[in-house]
Amino acid sequence: MPAKNSVFEKIGKTFTSEKISQRVRGMAVSAIKEMSLLAMEIPDSVNLAWGLPSFETPLPIRKRIADELLTNPTIGKYAPPPGLPELKSKIAARLKEQKGIVVDPQKQIIITAGGMQALMMAWMTVLEPGDEVLIASPGFSSHYEQVYLAGGVPVAVPLLEEQDWRVDITAYRRAVTKKTKALVLVNPANPTGSVISEADLRAIGKLALEHGLFVITDDPYEVYVYDDLELFHMLRLPELSRQVIACASFSKEFAMTGWRVGWILAEEGITNQMLKVQDSFVICAPTISQVASLIALEESYEPTLQMVEEMKQRREIICSRLDNLSDLFSYQKPQGAYYIFPKILPEDLRNSVDFCVRLLKESGVVTVPGSAFGPTGEGHVRMSYCFTRQEIHEAFDRIEKWWARVRG
Repeated sequence: MPAKNSVFEKIGKTFTSEKISQRVRGMAVSAIKEMSLLAMEIPDSVNLAWGLPSFETPLPIRKRIADELLTNPTIGKYAPPPGLPELKSKIAARLKEQKGIVVDPQKQIIITAGGMQALMMAWMTVLEPGDEVLIASPGFSSHYEQVYLAGGVPVAVPLLEEQDWRVDITAYRRAVTKKTKALVLVNPANPTGSVISEADLRAIGKLALEHGLFVITDDPYEVYVYDDLELFHMLRLPELSRQVIACASFSKEFAMTGWRVGWILAEEGITNQMLKVQDSFVICAPTISQVASLIALEESYEPTLQMVEEMKQRREIICSRLDNLSDLFSYQKPQGAYYIFPKILPEDLRNSVDFCVRLLKESGVVTVPGSAFGPTGEGHVRMSYCFTRQEIHEAFDRIEKWWARVRG
């Protein structure tokens, strides 16, 4: 969101304005990162802010990449800018197996330095200055910033909180103007943990067809879906094949956040344009990380299934602990991802930036202000339950003690 929602500016950090571009002056560092960086200055803080899973990259991946580092003569060199052909082929095979989607991996897929770079490539490729992009509110804070940085105008579309943060199709229709160029979807959602139904996705797809909109999908959490729900993806709508740009990542599925590998899928004419952006931004994703990602796709999937099962248990823990604070928070139980977005109930505490900064300073617990996720995020906080059970319990022990003091 714009700089007015910056935690750093709220606490008085210095920002030079002279000769700095307007687009950068108008941005903020993601509040997720701002709060995590602030926490580094507070000894013994407990972090529920960053979506950084506690799991290590699975051992088989680490062992094999260690061998590659010693024996592969190309491991420290540039990869082809579009990505390693064998990795792209493996991704295409998974798409066919999991979604029934047939793509040409060498023409339609580009390997990127993480999902965030994939998204930024999409915005830089399709947006003209002033183009509007529909973003859910609450929605991922970095989508707002990225669209703004690319010269676009983020347009917040409110979700239906009391219906488990459901997509409001009527609100999406009302938000479309002559300037609307695209919309972005995260499913399961960040920060709410909600899952968009097939019916709602088809309705959004129909809207995109009617108005010729690009549909940008941000898909890092697809494996983290609970309660026997099934995900539907826009790629399964053949009539939208020329309008869907899918962005994905290895970070969450394989506990590889630090390896920085993602990929982007679009029709061939678009990826040919995107390659210009790739060359200007990073040339290529790191070769060693691409090899590690290929290994991840070749090895047993059991470590990922274990992570998903553990995340289900952590979801139950954080919901139970929130139930014990029913006079401080209310919440919608998440259906996927690993975030929860509780509402702050006391009126005098509902400024979410003030609340999160105060909670950090007075209890050492790191959360993210809801205002960072769009206008209807205000009055909420985002908490992640991808941390260890011990860390979740420690955080809520502190919050309960803090609330007892504040409440008196």
